[in-house]
Amino acid sequence: MPELVIHAIDCKVVSTGVDAGAVQAVVDAVKKAADVGAGSAAFFGPTGAAVGAALQAAKGLVSIVPGLIGALDVPGNYPDELYLSLSNQERKAKIWPPGKYYGINGGQIVRPNLRVPFADVVDVNFWEYDTGSGDDFLGRLTVDKSHAGGVRYQIVAMPSEGNVYVVAYSIEGVPSPAGSWESLGGYLTSGPDVCSWAPGRLDVFVRGGDDALYHKYFENSWSDWGSLGGVLTSDPSAVSWGNGRIDVFARGGDNALYHKYFENGWSDWESLGGYLTSGPDVCSWAPGRLDVFVRGEDSALYHKYFENGWSDWESLGGVLTSDPSAVSWGNGRIDVFARGGDNTLYHKYFENGWSDWESLGGVLTSSPDASSWAPGRLDIFVRGGDNALYHKYFENGWSDWGSLGGVLTSDPAAVSWSAGRIDVFARGGDYALYHKWFEGRWLP
Repeated sequence: MPELVIHAIDCKVVSTGVDAGAVQAVVDAVKKAADVGAGSAAFFGPTGAAVGAALQAAKGLVSIVPGLIGALDVPGNYPDELYLSLSNQERKAKIWPPGKYYGINGGQIVRPNLRVPFADVVDVNFWEYDTGSGDDFLGRLTVDKSHAGGVRYQIVAMPSEGNVYVVAYSIEGVPSPAGSWESLGGYLTSGPDVCSWAPGRLDVFVRGGDDALYHKYFENSWSDWGSLGGVLTSDPSAVSWGNGRIDVFARGGDNALYHKYFENGWSDWESLGGYLTSGPDVCSWAPGRLDVFVRGEDSALYHKYFENGWSDWESLGGVLTSDPSAVSWGNGRIDVFARGGDNTLYHKYFENGWSDWESLGGVLTSSPDASSWAPGRLDIFVRGGDNALYHKYFENGWSDWGSLGGVLTSDPAAVSWSAGRIDVFARGGDYALYHKWFEGRWLP
């Protein structure tokens, strides 16, 4: 059974510390920066270091909110008499501390290392004990199985009370894909991406524990993992425009787009500029042509292409809540997919000009990924609300969604090396790479 582990509670501001507007600004800032519900991106490595990194990242985000800066980490006249419960009614189903409450002041961190078993989702309610009247509700920590993988933080705040807490937590006990998935090992701190330059050849790219790019390929059998360096702050994206050529893209520490390629050897990394709020995705419709898509600061889709040289960035609109995914089924055709604000799949395509966005439904808890094995064929893969892999395809019309099982802790990645063949990859609960493929039926 999954367990929520609350590693640390950092009291940034005690209740009545700041006005409601400042607290709401914190909540809004975190939601904008979040990649899993209201939870932050994951921090990996030894638990202590990961918790420290999560708390430091939250501090950096919280400290830029106007109206809050002067109140941060300042002891109040009275500490919050804090307790946690699993009930939305005061003093019921209390889970921490052992006594009535824990007196915590601004700037104080408590490390309860509290373990809370749950099935699919759990709400942990924060309360202030009040001997003279009813207890004050200070906010709620809500997590589910999709938060598995690394240490994350959430802000627990209540605008009407003026309190701001940072909670560093992890989810343990989520199983990895099993039975119908093949484990390829490794230690992933991102979702994978995959490309193929010929039938029988696969090249998989991931971010490792040191934030560098790692590569593993299949040609009759799987190679070992090899480091290609760099400092990635997103999932990588890869494409091949022909035999022996691979182009890889990722977001760097300055939020710009970075690129390296393989042609008889690996190039150095180069910056292509821009300001990315997502990982990139890339496709190619012919040798010498690359089309790269990212989410910009305004959450719209942005596009940049290479054909004898790099174009400027152009906006293609929309409101994306995920990394985009792009694929080309032939010369002059591109299909782009992303998750929208309602968590459904959105699609637009290029064929002599860009179409409007259309919704294709579903309930996505990840970015989508797309592959194509022939003109007129598209295969889309996403993680669903139960963390399983879901699939939808286009061939003269769109199919319904179908579940392919597994328990994913990342975006999926898919590629086709020939008609009737698809390879799909994802990260499991143990941070390893998992693989399944379609060849007449889903294997292994």
